[in-house]
Amino acid sequence: MGTVVTEAEAGWTVAPGDGQVIQVQVDQALTLVLEDGVTARLEEPFLLAIAGGDQIRVLPGDGPHEVAAALPLFGTTVERIVVERGGVLLIEFVEDARIVVPVDEQYETWNLVVPEAGSWFGLPGGDVAFVPVDPEQAAEKAPT
Repeated sequence: MGTVVTEAEAGWTVAPGDGQVIQVQVDQALTLVLEDGVTARLEEPFLLAIAGGDQIRVLPGDGPHEVAAALPLFGTTVERIVVERGGVLLIEFVEDARIVVPVDEQYETWNLVVPEAGSWFGLPGGDVAFVPVDPEQAAEKAPT
């Protein structure tokens, strides 16, 4: 079964078809690549809790050592991704891990690509932009 995206008043929920994290990429951001092609790029500080542990603040872009706490996410499985209309991104893992990317007033904080649906962007100040895969379907799938 492929990735399923559902839209509600509060935002969107993405249920990956195969949510295994097959790559953890580190550059000026931290990017999680899932088996089914979904990618989540986290560009600003985010909160991470692994296996019920304390929540820590991870600072992508400040140096590779800053994202070391997120490396154990490799090989885990994403259960769902929630895009809140207010700009917060939540990634929940089967293995009792969780990422929360809060809003930043000045910078884009994250982007999410779902090959079958489109791309979402966490914009400065708490807004979300959505770009559908097929521009002809923009009127049908655009956020309201």
